[in-house]
Amino acid sequence: MPIEIQKLIGEVAARNHCRIEDGDPIFAVSTINRLMLDEVVEGLIVRVGAAINAFETSARAVDAHAGKRLAEEIRTSISAWKAAIAEDINLANVRSCEMIDRLNQAHSKPVRLRWGALGLGAGLLLLLGGIVLGYYVR
Repeated sequence: MPIEIQKLIGEVAARNHCRIEDGDPIFAVSTINRLMLDEVVEGLIVRVGAAINAFETSARAVDAHAGKRLAEEIRTSISAWKAAIAEDINLANVRSCEMIDRLNQAHSKPVRLRWGALGLGAGLLLLLGGIVLGYYVR
């Protein structure tokens, strides 16, 4: 510590053109100021530590609340998506059933009979046309 005091004495002499000694009362006042400042700084450190702890506690509470809120929003969104997908699946199911019914109607017995009769008639016409053509070409 004597080095610091000698350094301070040199600085005071250089800046203020004033000479002070090692035992001057100014050093007692400086020591008192330093002790008071240390006490105030320790108090501030305690208060800052308490404020940091309170902030961390508050941040954890906000984080937990935000997590719960986010989970709730995700659950709501997923439920809405599931409902929309189920509705789309049901609509597709109804449409496919309608198409199957139309296909069944198109391939029903009267339709097959109609097309069968038309095919038989066309075959007979081709047979007769071939006979007539064979008769005249020979």
